[in-house]
Parts: sequence; structure tokens; C-alpha cells
Amino acid sequence: AAPPPCGPGPAPGGPPAPPPQPFHHGRGEVLRARMEALYREDRAKAVRKSHRNPSVVRLYGEWLGKPLSERARRLLHTRYFNRSE
Repeated sequence: AAPPPCGPGPAPGGPPAPPPQPFHHGRGEVLRARMEALYREDRAKAVRKSHRNPSVVRLYGEWLGKPLSERARRLLHTRYFNRSE
């Protein structure tokens, strides 16, 4: 059987779907409130950049080597295949 078509929601076996976006119905104030909330939450994070995240630094240092190493590419990067045939 053919795999289900891609659409909103998580891919089979992939990460969970992102949270739903607010319905704004053309109202800019809803979009502005969402944007401000996202920026506010980001500013409150202790680690805001993945290359400074201690867990990521340790993962690369102990196991993956350097960014874009063969192991990192094989394990962390997604490859897409045409499965419609």
C-alpha cells in the first residue's frame, strides 16, 4: 500500500506536530500578540542557540565529532525519497 500523503501533522515516525497557529481571520493584533509571545518566551530561555547548548556541545564532543561529519549527517539530517512509484 502507498504511504499516506504528506499534510498537516507529524510525519509517520517523525517528530510531533508543532502547536497549532491561532486563527487570526485577518486581524493583525492576533498575529502581533502571537509574535510578541514567541519573542518574550525566547528571551527568557537560558540557552537560546543550539551551538551553545551544553547537551549539544557534549554530543558533538563525545560522539558526533564536528558539525556535518559523516556520522552527524547520517544520523541527524533528513533525506527525502519519492515513494509515489
